[in-house]
Amino acid sequence: RTCPPTDQIQLGSSSNDITILYWTGPNSYYSQEQNPVLGPPTTSTMNGTYTVTGSLPIGANLVINGDFEQGDAGFLSSYKSATNLVPEGLYAIVANPQSVHGSFSTDPDHTAAPGTLQMVINGAIVTNVTVWSQTIAVTPNSNYQFSYWLQSVVGYNPSKLQTFANNQAIGTTFTATTQNGIWTQYFYNWNSGSKTSVTIDIRNQNTVAGGNDFALDD
Repeated sequence: RTCPPTDQIQLGSSSNDITILYWTGPNSYYSQEQNPVLGPPTTSTMNGTYTVTGSLPIGANLVINGDFEQGDAGFLSSYKSATNLVPEGLYAIVANPQSVHGSFSTDPDHTAAPGTLQMVINGAIVTNVTVWSQTIAVTPNSNYQFSYWLQSVVGYNPSKLQTFANNQAIGTTFTATTQNGIWTQYFYNWNSGSKTSVTIDIRNQNTVAGGNDFALDD
């Protein structure tokens, strides 16, 4: 459609069985599809082409220890594991973020009970440092969906996370909410092409030292 520059467009789609939908568009636009249960439809004021992607995930989760309940195991990180997250570029697998930094929130993990652990991170001050990474065997010419939950543990200057597949950026950069304790899920669909394995890694693109503290789970 064509509309004046000040107009806002409303984005919507429908399906009987597809439950996970997201929109992408100009200027790294990303928005999860809304429905009557979640709230109002997705809206945007930017001119350009928008694409909606949907899927119905099936099969087992291929990520090892994605909920961190096995502790500091099954994944790699260019950050250093520590019991005190000072200075930047450190992480810890803990139940309470404040236990590893006095300025962090006390908000719990995302995993349903009896889960307790989350990966708490003090964001590095340089870009493209791998926060979390895992190499996974895949079937060629198949579709996969990678997702994670993100919360801020300091209420300002939120993290900005970019997902990479085999060192290539996929999807858009996700900015955490500024409010502590609000877990938000982000996801992206990926086709394996001729690949038999994929190295998925998450990198923080925020380089400011103050704030920029977050947690990952599930």
